[in-house]
Amino acid sequence: MTVDADTLTSSAPLGNQWFYSPTQGGSGSAIPGATGSTYVATVTGWYWTQVTLNSCGSDTSNHVYVLITGIEERPESSFVVYPVPNEGNFTLAITSQTKQSFKMQIFNNIGQMVFEMRNVRVDGRYEQQIDLGVIPAGIYTIVLHNDQSTMIKKILVRK
Repeated sequence: MTVDADTLTSSAPLGNQWFYSPTQGGSGSAIPGATGSTYVATVTGWYWTQVTLNSCGSDTSNHVYVLITGIEERPESSFVVYPVPNEGNFTLAITSQTKQSFKMQIFNNIGQMVFEMRNVRVDGRYEQQIDLGVIPAGIYTIVLHNDQSTMIKKILVRK
């Protein structure tokens, strides 16, 4: 068996059953559904395979340690705007795992602020209808920020 980053590859094309153990020398557990010739590790730990062909099981392969790094954490808060494109009338939906307060600003394509809302308080989910009034068509930037984070999205306004 070989390993390349988080991808494990068995030399046997058929009959594999992949195993995982969080500790070296542990008995491990069969990974449900992991029976292909390759397996992508999802958590840090020890991995190996055992091949069974014609009801005859092999010894286990070499045990390799895979360290998963750079796992993207779920952001504490996020937002969406819909519909896009729009005519300057849209819904802003913010989701946050904790109680937070944001300032929302909208800028035109030359950096002029065209709209601002302060103290947007979010506890779970917040939705607000936004009407920018009479503004020219173009690409606008929505910036949502507080002391912990800054989130940016672009929207297209068509007339």
